[in-house]
Amino acid sequence: MEVNNDSSSSDDVLINNNLLHVLSRTAQLLLQINASSSNIQRRNTIHRDCLEAKRMLIRHYFADDSTYGHAQFRKRFRISKGLFMRLIGDLEMNYPYFQTTWNATNQRSFSVVQKCTSTIHQLSKSYNRDSLDEYLNMLEITSREALENFLYGVVQMYKAEYLCRPTSTDIELLYEAHEDRHGIHGMLGSIDCTHWNWRNCPTELIGQYMRGDHQYPSMILEAVTS
Repeated sequence: MEVNNDSSSSDDVLINNNLLHVLSRTAQLLLQINASSSNIQRRNTIHRDCLEAKRMLIRHYFADDSTYGHAQFRKRFRISKGLFMRLIGDLEMNYPYFQTTWNATNQRSFSVVQKCTSTIHQLSKSYNRDSLDEYLNMLEITSREALENFLYGVVQMYKAEYLCRPTSTDIELLYEAHEDRHGIHGMLGSIDCTHWNWRNCPTELIGQYMRGDHQYPSMILEAVTS
């Protein structure tokens, strides 16, 4: 059987030409994509030296010869330094979020001291999360994550002891502490300034007994306990 070599060669040439056309077109599209992507404005990355921010924070409040003493610490953190140290110790021990880690680029995470300092400033002084970037070098999203994890951890760790109804022993201890500090026996509740609706109040007296936050005229019950 005779084979037509000319026909086979022409078919090969046609296939090769089509393949070269596809490859050429693909290369052209790739070049266009690269050219367009190079024109995209890159986001400016801010270098935040979290390690230097930690050193400054330690030097200011937590070193043995810290710049600011216990009085300034309590004024600015709104809690005692001892309580703060207990909180960060318990959080670091029980929750991986507050433990030091390294990311894929070998950059160290923010320490538990920095995260809890950010949280305390947000809770005690209503600091805006973005404003903490200047001192702690911490992104707004990191400050928010620290706040959420702090609140979750504190509730989970201490709810059994501190977020429960007081026992009779607890009440007596509270009474004694109040009496030692203020000189009078304390109380856990008060009905002072309790409003009672006065539906049959005379018309001429409504102006004296009516308040904007009550639907009806009311009389105020004041009570004093002995």
